[in-house]
Amino acid sequence: MRDVLARTANPEEPREVRVSRPSDALAAQRATTSTLGGLILGLAAKRRQIRGQVGGLAGLYPAVRASRLPPTEALATPT
Repeated sequence: MRDVLARTANPEEPREVRVSRPSDALAAQRATTSTLGGLILGLAAKRRQIRGQVGGLAGLYPAVRASRLPPTEALATPT
């Protein structure tokens, strides 16, 4: 247990550190690790959602523009 917990309270006298409940420190470390993983997954999902919306709008704009043209002009290939 002593190897896991950092001794940072007094760098000159590291033996003066007293940990009354080491399990609390380990539980906090574990919670931090799992929270970081959840945050990364959440951000990745949000990025994917935004990219999908931008892609949908990028495809919708030319379609709306083409729908306003007469069919012969909309299907004509530029030369």
